[in-house]
Amino acid sequence: MQNRAIITVLDSINPTTMPYNEFVLYRNSHYKNEKQILLLTGSEIIIPQEDIPPNLEIHKVGKNPFKICSELKRIIFECVNINIKYIIHLHSIRGSFSTFIAMFLGKISKKHTIYTIHSTFTGFKIHNKLLTCLNSLFSNYVTCVSKTAYNYFPKVIREIKKDKIKYIQNSVNTERIDSTLTDYKVVKNNDFIYFSFIARMVPIKNHKFLINVLKQCAANIKFIFIGAEDKNGSIRKYAEEQGVLDKIEFTGLIPREEVYKKIADSDFYISSSTLEGLPVSALEAMYCGKPTILSSIPQHKEIADVCSAVQLLPLDTETWTKAINKYSLLSKQERYKRGLSCKSCAYEFFSLKKMHEKYDEIYEKINKTETNLSCL
Repeated sequence: MQNRAIITVLDSINPTTMPYNEFVLYRNSHYKNEKQILLLTGSEIIIPQEDIPPNLEIHKVGKNPFKICSELKRIIFECVNINIKYIIHLHSIRGSFSTFIAMFLGKISKKHTIYTIHSTFTGFKIHNKLLTCLNSLFSNYVTCVSKTAYNYFPKVIREIKKDKIKYIQNSVNTERIDSTLTDYKVVKNNDFIYFSFIARMVPIKNHKFLINVLKQCAANIKFIFIGAEDKNGSIRKYAEEQGVLDKIEFTGLIPREEVYKKIADSDFYISSSTLEGLPVSALEAMYCGKPTILSSIPQHKEIADVCSAVQLLPLDTETWTKAINKYSLLSKQERYKRGLSCKSCAYEFFSLKKMHEKYDEIYEKINKTETNLSCL
């Protein structure tokens, strides 16, 4: 019997959307006592309809606060009318702000809200910094996805929120990876050593740096870039200009299960990001048993602190070239040993089950808030 509804606010959903995959889908399959409801403040659903669970409610409300207010009131009224507790979990920056405006217009209580900040504040543009601060002040509880993200969040906001802001590290869906790869047979050309990287092609992910590295790497090394390309195809064009286009596989945006298979097909995982929240993609690669090389940024250091098999490197082309060439010469036995260590650490410290247990603690605190029609 369902006794709680989680109303998740997102801009859009696609195969790699972290809040959709690691929050909505996970809780939809593991928390049978909950009803999962998606409120989309954007318009994009880049997922085949048949891949969306039939019991998942999705409401496309757009950016208009009045429409958001009307739909949110209707959902809350239905929950309260049948005596179901509800949580409003907000994830996107602009969509969350529009929702708070809607709640203000509709005099909807904010006691049921939790706002999760999915990246590090210092990397936001000025308008997103402002909106994030406002969202944090409006929300009852706030979570950051890494200790680094929490430490870099404005101290004044942390002091105002006190014990209602904390960090809960991002984690990996080990069960989903296991179900995908248990019977999967690796497909690769053994004449080459493959390094995969999962990231949408935006400047902070630093793809051009890796292209410059690849120019100097051994001839048998290839990269796999997994993720949506930028609209102008500038990364692909840059690879062509640098003469390494034939040494890079561009997969584009692909379903999550296909991402896991691509990781399995590779020999190593790399990330040259200059900013993260806490990268789920790196954790996924680790759990897939891939030796991992990450850029030396604080968010990656959080992972390396609990897994000595993860190598951190400064963003220096020569250093990365030497490391990748060295890794490519490792024996299969050494690759397996390092990969197994990465997998063990991902399972022990970054399992989705543990992450949601921490969110459950916050949900339970919110659920103690009286729920009645006066909140409307």
